[in-house]
Amino acid sequence: FDSVPSDLCALRATRLLADGTGSACVSVQGVMHMTGAMSGGTIETGLEMERLYPGELRQPFRLGGASRLARGGEDPSDADPSEERYDGTLRRWLAPFGMARINTRVVRRSAGELDAYVNVDASRFRYRE
Repeated sequence: FDSVPSDLCALRATRLLADGTGSACVSVQGVMHMTGAMSGGTIETGLEMERLYPGELRQPFRLGGASRLARGGEDPSDADPSEERYDGTLRRWLAPFGMARINTRVVRRSAGELDAYVNVDASRFRYRE
């Protein structure tokens, strides 16, 4: 399980919105339903990344995209969820997704750097999982 599904689904969602409404996309939220658990290798990689690069993954634009998407300073809506929360639209409780810290940065990089995301309102675009 890597960041490709998040990246492609966000791109597809922005295109569908633009095609269906003619409006630019300002927000995408990825929600995954999973059973099972993360592998030991995935957990070990996360721990090792935090050890080698302490705090860097907390930066929402660490992998790129800031030149187009950053709104100046830290924006709370770019922060990774750290607690469960109720989503009124889905009418479901959501828990933080273990891979979101990587996936969100990959999607922000793509949205900020690729011309494929031409239908995104860059000054307001948000992505979270």
